[in-house]
Amino acid sequence: MKLGEQRRGAKLTVANVLDIRGSDESYTALAERFGVSVPVIGAVRSGRTWKHVGGDITSQGHGVAGQRNGQAKLTDVQIAEIRVSPLKQQQLADRYGVSRSLISMIRSGKRWPM
Repeated sequence: MKLGEQRRGAKLTVANVLDIRGSDESYTALAERFGVSVPVIGAVRSGRTWKHVGGDITSQGHGVAGQRNGQAKLTDVQIAEIRVSPLKQQQLADRYGVSRSLISMIRSGKRWPM
């Protein structure tokens, strides 16, 4: 069975995979840089694909927390602002384009632990 670069149509190289696994960039930024989808980046980082290549494989599940997660809608700075803001949850949700329940979870520490 052919692996990695040997497969017809492969868009990534072993060097790309090692770069992806060692990078601090967001999933979205990596997907744009390498011309693949965000789920492909997630599969590479978690080791679900390119298993024969070493490198830093993140734990199963979300893998990367906070703003480095390719699907994150908020930055670490925005999280800090939400925690100290005197505004009501709905006002913050409208301001940042997220749900009121996410604002509640951020403030309680259930998301982005303090």
